[in-house]
Amino acid sequence: MNIRKKIFDVMGRMNISYDVIEYPAVYTIEDMDKLNIDNKEAIVKNLFIRDDKKQRYFLIVLHKNKRVNLKEIRKNLHCRPLSFASEADLYKYMKFNFLIYYYWRMNKKT
Repeated sequence: MNIRKKIFDVMGRMNISYDVIEYPAVYTIEDMDKLNIDNKEAIVKNLFIRDDKKQRYFLIVLHKNKRVNLKEIRKNLHCRPLSFASEADLYKYMKFNFLIYYYWRMNKKT
């Protein structure tokens, strides 16, 4: 099963509604904002991070305007120091050879 299907399956089990819009790869939120996306406030960014020994990897998804504090995340995860994983690691573990941002519309199912 590919990673994309796994992510959608997990979101389904968690009752998270979403829309996916595909577009060319972008590497910054500024480039993302230039694309013709209807609801730009619903854009999130994905950060692929790893510990300093390359033993543990994490995918963090957060709103496009949020900043991440890796020291705080490290404390919450009880792990070694964190930094951004390389593009090679991204491909190795996620089978992506570029950064991907998704447009998600998160709604509670009623």
